[in-house]
Amino acid sequence: MIPENIAQEISLIVLILLYGTVLARLVPRRFHIILNFGIAITAIILGLGFGLSPKQMGISIYTIGSGILIAAAASLVIAIATMLIALVPPLRKYFLGDNLSSASGKLIAFEAGIRIPFSTALIEEVLFRGVLLGLLLAHYPTLIALAYSSIIFGLWHIFPTIATLEQNDATAAAIQRKRHRKYAGVVGTVMITTIAGILFGYLRVLAQSIIAPWLLHWTINASGVAGIYIARKITNKTMNDEPIDE
Repeated sequence: MIPENIAQEISLIVLILLYGTVLARLVPRRFHIILNFGIAITAIILGLGFGLSPKQMGISIYTIGSGILIAAAASLVIAIATMLIALVPPLRKYFLGDNLSSASGKLIAFEAGIRIPFSTALIEEVLFRGVLLGLLLAHYPTLIALAYSSIIFGLWHIFPTIATLEQNDATAAAIQRKRHRKYAGVVGTVMITTIAGILFGYLRVLAQSIIAPWLLHWTINASGVAGIYIARKITNKTMNDEPIDE
């Protein structure tokens, strides 16, 4: 007979990966925010049903302050680094190839200020650094719990990565010509997000709050969107400043 804690872990992991697949492949983007809020609440209720306390899930109101302080410095470094990358011409093309490269300023502001923090980052932090990591920490040493949750976090990004590669003008043509680039891109993203999961998980353990990884997660993703806006502005200005040949 499977021990209760293992059964809980397996069922939670299966549900998380199943939801990630459905979200990426079947649910229209306009419904993501509402659905993700509902899933986040459902996950917390499920965690409580597993016997986890708010503190164990990193959602206690008493640790919010420490989460903000720990995330502030890391978020600042990430934001500055992303902005500098957007200023480098050889790297700028990857920002310009994104499907948001022609979006309005209002849409970019919505992406960076609403959708990313309260849909993407929030649901992922609740699921992975909140309920899943909380459940694993209750039964395993910290390093093992971080490794398990981070690997699942990496696998969660398989289908979103495929969609992104297919929609990004800078990568769509490349993966169409050589299919192995698509698989390499997916494997690379899974590895990077697994490493990011370890970082987010470490911050969550350090601060005892998902506020810390949530703020850092928000900064990383929103900086990418802001980089698109900056790259577009620089490119447009460069084109307008070029002399016209007579």
